[in-house]
Amino acid sequence: MFTIGQMAQLCQTSVQTLRLYDQTGLLPAVHKDPQTGYRYYQSSQIFQFTIIKYLQQSGLTLNQIQTAFATPETTLPAFWAQQEAHAQEAVRAAQRGLQIVHSQQRQLQRLQALKQHLDHGPYQQTVNELVITTPLTTPVTPGDTPDASVATLNHQLITAGELPNLEYSFTFPRRAYQDLSEIRYTSTFKTRLFTTPLPPQLTVRHHRGTFLCLAFRWDTTSYLARYRDLLAAAKPHPNAQGPVYERSFPLKYGQVGSGQNFLTELSLQIGGESS
Repeated sequence: MFTIGQMAQLCQTSVQTLRLYDQTGLLPAVHKDPQTGYRYYQSSQIFQFTIIKYLQQSGLTLNQIQTAFATPETTLPAFWAQQEAHAQEAVRAAQRGLQIVHSQQRQLQRLQALKQHLDHGPYQQTVNELVITTPLTTPVTPGDTPDASVATLNHQLITAGELPNLEYSFTFPRRAYQDLSEIRYTSTFKTRLFTTPLPPQLTVRHHRGTFLCLAFRWDTTSYLARYRDLLAAAKPHPNAQGPVYERSFPLKYGQVGSGQNFLTELSLQIGGESS
């Protein structure tokens, strides 16, 4: 027989792990000295330990391994079919998490690109993305706090299994405005991340083509002037069409405040077709 220390060396594990397996009945010592409490093992238990580690690598907990040990051979296929389903769900969750990570990386890349365009006037960019949009039922202007309107769309997306990306996005009609309060957002939208079915009140649109854009740090006192700069830059483009797209991205996750820590991009489509 082997002492618990020898068994730990042979199995490349710790004495504490073997004590735990003994206490839970997963790998009981074949003999325990009644006076000293020392545990002793036999050589056949080395393979039993290997089985335990193998099952752990498949994602089973110690309790599930005990269940597997107690499961009759005839029902093992069903047991492993269930474990396969759990593993596949874990893979889907990991893939979803990876998509979220990639989405945030793309958003940060876009934010860095916006910083390059700050105070450098209008610029053009090619867009090809799917967005989920819904009309706004209550009046919202750039001077308002839009969180309640955005929260409705966010809730609908989360309920449907989608995930709202971290931005404020709105559309409004392209026209000459004399005052900021005259601008009324007509819809709010989010970039689509997944392909889950959506409720009927949400519409998926394909934004693709060339857009004329202007980036600035969010500021309601200069918003209208920036918008007029965009309209002036669009005059030489006969194919320029509305609506106007407004997208604002947070500079820091934990410091959004009253909107001052956002970079905003206004854009008009000047080429291609969105659907």
